[in-house]
Amino acid sequence: MSIFDDEEDKLNEVDRSVIEKFLRQNYLAVWEISSEPNEEGLYEVSCPGMVIFLGSYLTSLTNGLFTWTRVGGDFCCSNKPLTSLKGAPKYVGRMFWCSSCKALTTLEGAPEEVKGDFICDNCDSLVSLKGSPKKVGGNVDCSYCWGITSLEGGPEQVGGSMNLSWCKNLKTLDGAPKEIRRAINCSYCKSLTSLDAIPSKHRGNVNTLNCTSLI
Repeated sequence: MSIFDDEEDKLNEVDRSVIEKFLRQNYLAVWEISSEPNEEGLYEVSCPGMVIFLGSYLTSLTNGLFTWTRVGGDFCCSNKPLTSLKGAPKYVGRMFWCSSCKALTTLEGAPEEVKGDFICDNCDSLVSLKGSPKKVGGNVDCSYCWGITSLEGGPEQVGGSMNLSWCKNLKTLDGAPKEIRRAINCSYCKSLTSLDAIPSKHRGNVNTLNCTSLI
């Protein structure tokens, strides 16, 4: 081993200690940090169980120090001043919560797959579902997301129901998932003018209570 290898190992240890400190201060979880950075130069962190984000004053999940990869249980980052989901796990084995993140304008960086529910309700500043998981095994809750106007960029497959209630500026269901296995709730979507884009593969009811613009 050369002196350069020794210096690189020391640098890796410093990086890992900074990540450890950040995780201890801002997360409730049992984590594992990769031994080496990935191709992007970031260490990868995984957890076999539940992860709870505690960063009440942070706008980022990781501060660019690392990236989550796989979480076997729930991942909860609700009610935080997050402006981005960058660094969120690529896979979540149960539920993913980012509800009531009032400063969140995009879902870019959200998991690629969520086995349980994907919950992003009450994100007032959210203007699009772009970046949502492509596959959600449970329910999707986007209720009270007042900024979204369509479902473009949203999930492609939903194993449960989809809640769009009180999305008061939702004008169209264009971009709706190709498959929703249970009900679709569009109640109080007062700007919604058509149900034409509802997927043919859905097995539940469609709630259009107080959708006053429907023709």
